[in-house]
Amino acid sequence: MRLKDEVDSVSKKLTYSLDMDNAAPGRQVISYPGDSQVDSEHSSYILGKTVHEELFLVESEDTSGNLELQDWTVLNVSVPEEVFLAVYEYHNRDDGAPYGSGAYTQAGRADVDGAQYGVPEYTITNNGLYGAKVTVTGFIQKDWQKDTSPSGMQLAQSTTDLSSASPLLYMALTKSSETEEQGNQFANLAEASLKAKTSELSVTLGTLQSKEHGSFAFKAAANAAFMDLWTDTGFPVSSFGTAQDRMDYMRNKDALGETSLNKASAQFKLTYRIEIDPARR
Repeated sequence: MRLKDEVDSVSKKLTYSLDMDNAAPGRQVISYPGDSQVDSEHSSYILGKTVHEELFLVESEDTSGNLELQDWTVLNVSVPEEVFLAVYEYHNRDDGAPYGSGAYTQAGRADVDGAQYGVPEYTITNNGLYGAKVTVTGFIQKDWQKDTSPSGMQLAQSTTDLSSASPLLYMALTKSSETEEQGNQFANLAEASLKAKTSELSVTLGTLQSKEHGSFAFKAAANAAFMDLWTDTGFPVSSFGTAQDRMDYMRNKDALGETSLNKASAQFKLTYRIEIDPARR
């Protein structure tokens, strides 16, 4: 490990550039013998190029008076483990109805009891000690029913694209019905398509301070060609059915918790980037 001291030109505070070999989460770096609360001392150190950009300094939870390297896992943010969605028509299809814009289709939460669908709203909670910025970075199709479409579900960038004759599904994230006054830190989330304009998706949900939560919703619309191709007439909609019946119908789950398709039309992976906020690099 190598320390190089210098004086910050703005704060006039003595800081140290810090480089090391074998930088890894959990590595204890600096010790302040006799001090019990040293987290604020992280600002005295600038991590060098030898320390991976995702690592930062925090006070050790296990050893009093020590600063250690950690990554996003120390932030302890819980996200939805599984999301079960159904896209359905909520209006009888009439001649001339504007299905080209997805007007009579929507997303519903499928893992509910009975014959109806739930509101597709979900919550992310910061269980940790530090502020955490949450960004959705991917919506990746992992599997689909090959006999329906060999190339999988095709996503639209916007509802305008649904005028196409090709089967298209518009999927987006948007704000939930929960307000900021009710504690929702994502209440100002603007609708954002889950089909990236570039190679990487980037939808910032917001920042959660310790013990705060934020909720969001899924929004969907599909054109008639999509509904004709992908509608599953066997989906369980009995008033006597349970949420577990629907989950079992849609996916299989092995003893290790790994999931695979049962009869769901497709399976997507929603990925997040969770960063300490304010940043410590």
